[in-house]
Amino acid sequence: MLFKPYPGVKHNHQKIPAAFTHAAYPGITARSLRRSKQGKRFPYAGSENIIYLPGFFHPADMDGEGKKENMNVRRYVPFGSLRYPGLTIKAGRKVINMTLLSGLSALLSGCHFSYILHSAKGQYRVLADTVPMTKAMANPAMPPADHDKLLWVRQVRSYAQKTVGLKTGRSYLGFYDTRGNPAVWNLSASRKDAFEPYSWTFPIVGKFDYLGYFDKGLAERQARRLEEQGYDTVIYGAAAYSTAGWFPDPFFSSLLRYDKPTLAEIVIHELAHNTVFTKNDSDFTESVANFVGKTGAQEFIKSVAGDNSELYRQALDNAEDQAMLNDFLDRLHQDLNAFYGRKDLSSAEKIAQRDRIFLAHRERFKIEILPRFHRPQAMKTWENLPVNNAQILLNRRYNRQTDLFDKVYRACQGNLNRAVGVFAQAAKSGNAWRHLENWLNNQPHAST
Repeated sequence: MLFKPYPGVKHNHQKIPAAFTHAAYPGITARSLRRSKQGKRFPYAGSENIIYLPGFFHPADMDGEGKKENMNVRRYVPFGSLRYPGLTIKAGRKVINMTLLSGLSALLSGCHFSYILHSAKGQYRVLADTVPMTKAMANPAMPPADHDKLLWVRQVRSYAQKTVGLKTGRSYLGFYDTRGNPAVWNLSASRKDAFEPYSWTFPIVGKFDYLGYFDKGLAERQARRLEEQGYDTVIYGAAAYSTAGWFPDPFFSSLLRYDKPTLAEIVIHELAHNTVFTKNDSDFTESVANFVGKTGAQEFIKSVAGDNSELYRQALDNAEDQAMLNDFLDRLHQDLNAFYGRKDLSSAEKIAQRDRIFLAHRERFKIEILPRFHRPQAMKTWENLPVNNAQILLNRRYNRQTDLFDKVYRACQGNLNRAVGVFAQAAKSGNAWRHLENWLNNQPHAST
């Protein structure tokens, strides 16, 4: 066991155990977190040596809307620096426990322990630097438009919880400033001669077809390693992410660039992961969340603004544009999949000749598809669609078999809350897609 004094705190020359600490947070120990109790003092090297953080807040200090019941509340907490005002005892303990358990399992199973440490460090930083939403909104430097969007997000969260029936936990009660960066950088990869995604498997959470990085440089280095092995890769900045209920996900400032309909869709999408999550099927997890996000956002906007409002029309236009793009990419996927399935071509020949299929669809997109969008400027980047299977699979991951989800929704008489319950059951079934098909077949009045 290693020993060292907590930084910045006098301990009467006694050394304090620093086992299980993370390099970025040397003052946090598993032992100290286990000992933590609400409002309790923590004498480590003598009763006079108590680490005092006046900015620390505890979930018990917050009401259901994320407001502090006592703005002057003060806590004694076992942290060795004033740098961690937003990290709660419960969340900190959970990060440490998950890191230790996942790390041990990863070492035994051959997974990359370094990635788990990177994720733990990044998640710690998010938890530590998150402030209550009300505090962010009280900042006089916040532009009025952004303040209005945060009020909107609070309404969306309430609707998602009370009407859609999603498990919100304490997510979207906090605010995290990404300082102009995405919340995370996601990496996906695929074989070049087939639509076969590269997958990563981790203890506890299962298999994923993408990884999120808090450091773009690390994502780029991993992408280069995969490219050297012959894979297509794609890295994209995500404005938000979900921990599927493990931690209280904040509202990331990177989301403020979106309009209100898109904001509502993203927030409900991310909250859906708390309720519907499949360990080993990224396509189902993301696609069902996309459907719930889109449908829930439309219903919410209709309820607060009316079906004749500009906001509702904008939400419908966004959905139509996305559906049109999905149809275009589905056709490209079908043509490429048929080409990759040819037995008369070697892998090298398929890789060399696939360019012409991408080129033909690019031209079709410019001439036939782009002029039909409600917001063509937002879709112009697809004119330069790269020759990259990972890019095609990325869109497919979020938009696969949406018609199946819509059939379930209609079979539930347009009751999204009930449909979410069916989706959650499917997620736990072992084969979510088959479960939904069987469920529909058992409905006497299922919509076809």
